[in-house]
Amino acid sequence: MTYSNKTREQLLKEIDLLKDIIAELEKSETERKRAEEALRESEARIRALLNAPTDAMILIDSAGIVLAVNNTHAEWLKKSIDEIIGKCVFDFFPSDIAEFRKARTNEVFNTGKPIHFVESQKGKIFNTTVYPVFGAKGKVTAVAIYARDITERKQAEKELSESEEIFRAVFYTAQDSIFIKDTSLRYKKVNTAMEELFGVGSENLINKTDIDLFGEEAGKHVMESDKQVLKGEIIEEFPTKPVNGVMHSFHTIKVPLKDPEGKITGICGIARDVTERKQAEKIQKTLFNISNALNTTDNMQDLYSKIREFLGDVIDTTNFYVALYDEKTDMISLTFDVDEKDDYETFPAGKTLTKYVIKTCKPLLAMKDVVEDLTKKGVIETIGTPSEIWLGVPLKIENKVIGVIAVQSYDDPHLYTEKDIEILTFISEEIALSIDKKRAEEQIKKNLKEKEVLLQEIHHRVKNNMQVISSLLRLQSRYITDGKALEFFKNSQNRVRSMVLIHESLYQSKDLAHIDFAEYVKKLTTQLLSSLAIYKSLIKLKINVKDIKMDINLAIPCGLIINELVSNSLKYAFPEGRKGELSISFTYENQTYILYVKDNGIGISEKINLKEPKTLGLQLVNSLTKQLHGTLELEKVKGTCFKITFKKTELKTYGKV
Repeated sequence: MTYSNKTREQLLKEIDLLKDIIAELEKSETERKRAEEALRESEARIRALLNAPTDAMILIDSAGIVLAVNNTHAEWLKKSIDEIIGKCVFDFFPSDIAEFRKARTNEVFNTGKPIHFVESQKGKIFNTTVYPVFGAKGKVTAVAIYARDITERKQAEKELSESEEIFRAVFYTAQDSIFIKDTSLRYKKVNTAMEELFGVGSENLINKTDIDLFGEEAGKHVMESDKQVLKGEIIEEFPTKPVNGVMHSFHTIKVPLKDPEGKITGICGIARDVTERKQAEKIQKTLFNISNALNTTDNMQDLYSKIREFLGDVIDTTNFYVALYDEKTDMISLTFDVDEKDDYETFPAGKTLTKYVIKTCKPLLAMKDVVEDLTKKGVIETIGTPSEIWLGVPLKIENKVIGVIAVQSYDDPHLYTEKDIEILTFISEEIALSIDKKRAEEQIKKNLKEKEVLLQEIHHRVKNNMQVISSLLRLQSRYITDGKALEFFKNSQNRVRSMVLIHESLYQSKDLAHIDFAEYVKKLTTQLLSSLAIYKSLIKLKINVKDIKMDINLAIPCGLIINELVSNSLKYAFPEGRKGELSISFTYENQTYILYVKDNGIGISEKINLKEPKTLGLQLVNSLTKQLHGTLELEKVKGTCFKITFKKTELKTYGKV
């Protein structure tokens, strides 16, 4: 058919078909343009994502060739993007890391599933994820690797973990009780020290209140202060509370716990058990009062009564007696006795509990069953009304037992504990000393007509008074923490002891006008070694003092000089456990005394000026040498050597020391 033969109708149909073809072409072009635009937008999004500063990102094909990389990854590799694109990514890493990453990417290519792992590179830690990129037919054509630097986070987690470990260690190993309460004032967390205090596990303390643990009265007082803490206050208090039936004193500090928004969520507290410290303070006060009673009582009965009164502050003395032992007659005399059941003045020592303590020289805490057992074995024989518990401690003077101090209970078998043995033993030394002093005073009064006895007792009293001073210095030094102050106390105590030895030597001497100075020097040096905790194996002592007799006026200053020079040598000449030799030579020829104190230690400082010494010890030596009208010389060859020379003269007094 030719166009000329076509009908109008056929021509119109062809035109419509042409329009449809043109429309279809225009539609395809529009879709192509939209696809291109979408692709450009997708590329822009990918580019923006790649160049995001947070994570390191890289896109590679199955051969490891880099298709795309962001700035973060490029900076981390210290390369430009152009230097990375088209290169094998595994060439930028050490072989071990490259092999590890290659295995991970191959796994993603094979499985089509993303994988996640943590890796370390060049001192940094990365949280890495490998994602598959699928092509048109659903095949993995590339993988995208995202690596986030989590080094700081891991370090923070490590530090947090370490902090938690430190907190946990402090919380559970602290010797003080540490606890946490909630806003209802119930215990939510307690440490090991608090468990040990109550003798139970934490499960028996958690969710309990202070009323549950300490009783109504003490618990209410504590909870009232807790309410103040919940208002934001920091509370410091010193409560006394019963723990398992025993009263304890505490030093407690409580602070409010807050959440990040500042809301109070509970209470944290730390409580130090100061019961022993309080008890030590009571004991110190008791010792002082007993010592002071010597000057305020007129006779032994008054002294015993005061001892019982003061001792009652630290131990129950309802039934209390002081028994003295007469070795010649084997008799016990109750010089003081307060007893609810029995009334004895004297009785044969025999096999009584009192004699048992005297014989063994050891304290005894005996409940009824212990007494019955000793009785069955024939070790003791009981007299008087049996008690539920008996505690006796020997009274010793110079290692000799003169008697026993005892307390007992007829109805409470648990009234005394091992702790009471320590208390009574500690105090017994002062009691024995006090009794000895008082007995000596009374003996002096009975022998006023005998001059020699009187003089002996005077020296004995002086010695004992000095022992009291030495004891007080020793007791006080226990509460001093400053090193220099403590050394001052010890030096003062040694000076007092050196004079005590003089009076002791004179008291024991048959000739009250003279002292055996050789024996005195031996005792003094032995005492100094013990006081300064020097082992005899470290310092070899050589003493050359023969047949020298001195009166007290010369002996006191001379003894103090030896005390200072020997103490100084022992403390400073042989540092850090150094071995050495210390020699003391004291001779008397041609009415002249010559004293040498010499050591082979490290030597004395060149700055020492004997004429104007700056240390208290050398000032004292200098002053005492002048008092003796003598001369003081110092040699610094192979150690240190002091030489004091003085004449035998009559001194009116042993002066200001």
